[in-house]
Parts: sequence; structure tokens; C-alpha cells
Amino acid sequence: MIPVFFGWGNKAKDIGYAGIEKCPHCKNYTHFYLKEIAKSFSLYFIPVAKWDRKVYLVCPICEACYELDENDKKYYFDLMYRALSPEKTQDLWADALNCFSNFVEAGNKDLSQQSVLIEMLKNTFDELKYKYGDSDYVKDVVGKAFKYIVDDDKPE
Repeated sequence: MIPVFFGWGNKAKDIGYAGIEKCPHCKNYTHFYLKEIAKSFSLYFIPVAKWDRKVYLVCPICEACYELDENDKKYYFDLMYRALSPEKTQDLWADALNCFSNFVEAGNKDLSQQSVLIEMLKNTFDELKYKYGDSDYVKDVVGKAFKYIVDDDKPE
């Protein structure tokens, strides 16, 4: 009689970089990653079948996972292909915060006026698009950096 070796369980797989997001759990703005978790069956240590695949957005700080629905999956898969590397995204984030800081220090403008905030965002994007490219991803990161500046709900 030949022994039959089989196994089953959950398998996790790293999918890719998902950009900078704010974690609803720990409130940090950080680099998020996509992971796929699926139930699997193997026979003689060879994967035979996977089912019940789910994609999660994972916070590397608190390790909270957020299951993505079909619309969110589409958004993040698209983002993965147009995103800069995590290192370049970090540089872009730092440059955006620096531009915002320079804008505020340059004049005594009333930051409570919407038109001034729009001008600040436009100036920041115009300055950074030559270094990082005129893309929706750059606009997205600049927008999130702006949200970070005005966000009152940050970690303690």
C-alpha cells in the first residue's frame, strides 16, 4: 500500500505595493501592501486546488487587514501598475509635505479659505510633476499628503 500525503489550509501570498493609505485601526499614514489569502489543497506536497480567494489591504504597522470588495480590488490592482516604488513614493510624500510647509511659510494667507487650499494643492502638484511625472498617482499621493496635514485624527 502506497501512503497518500495530502494537506489543506490557508495560503497567503504577497501581491504587491498599494501606496500610502491611512489605517483606520492605528490612524497612521503608511505604505500598504496587498495580500491574497486562499484555502488550498495539496497532494504529495503539490498544490492541486485553491478556492475562496480573498484580497486584503494590510497595514504593516498594526497588521490590521481589510478585505477588499470587487471595486476596491479593481482600484488597487490598477494602482499597483501605475504606482511608483515604495522608495519613490516616500520621496514624493516628503517633497509634498515640504512644499506645503514652504507655501505656508511664504505668506500670511488665510488657510481657512478653500481657494487658498486649492492654490496650495495646485502649486504643490505643479512643482512635483516635473520630478515625478504628470500622473494620477502623483496627484493621489499629493492629495493624501494634504489630508495628512489637515487630519485631526492622528495617532497619539
